[in-house]
Amino acid sequence: MRRHVRISLNVALMVAVVLAARYAFAGGYLSETGIRHFVSRAGTLAAPAFIALFALGLLIFASPGLFVGASALAFGSAIGPIYSLLGIVTGACAAFLLGRYVAPDFARKLQVGRGKKIDEWIMSNGLASTISLRFAFFANPVLNYAAGQTPVRFRDYTLGSFIGCIPGVFIIPHIVNVVIYAGSLMEMLTHPMLYSLALLRISGLALFFILIRRYSRKTPLRHGHTQEGGIVR
Repeated sequence: MRRHVRISLNVALMVAVVLAARYAFAGGYLSETGIRHFVSRAGTLAAPAFIALFALGLLIFASPGLFVGASALAFGSAIGPIYSLLGIVTGACAAFLLGRYVAPDFARKLQVGRGKKIDEWIMSNGLASTISLRFAFFANPVLNYAAGQTPVRFRDYTLGSFIGCIPGVFIIPHIVNVVIYAGSLMEMLTHPMLYSLALLRISGLALFFILIRRYSRKTPLRHGHTQEGGIVR
């Protein structure tokens, strides 16, 4: 029930942000030039402050898409995604370590439904499976915590998160441009860029299913693994 409420709130927030952004930009209350001028006044502190804020946002389950969109508006479509990627990886690593060493009980509670399957997905090959998960679920905060309770190595998780989130941080700014500057609701909803994330997610899911089938055929059950694919802790 709580999960459905959280999802509903996130959707409502996204819709509200989209409507507010379209109204503000269309009415001349906001502009990319004005936003970047405001950010530039913070000087060299702007980038690290944004990265830290993004990482903190992921720790408290904020929507990563909003941060990625904001970074493109604040820093530009070339530099903004890089700062977003650094923020995502920083937050993902922090949540991973918290889930593994500081709050394992909390992380285990998140391993329900989708999260409960993570052990099976990444046990065989942590790096490739993490990349596929990032393609599919991007910077999902639940995944960050729950992954700490899986056998994936921290190095593989960090590198996999970095590589796997690269497409998303460059696609989302283009989607933001479509949302803000589309001439009509129909033009916005039918723009092909809106479906690029869905294609990326499908690609990620297909990749990890291929990995599961590949390693289930080549790798026999080893000592320490249960018949369900879990780990004897």
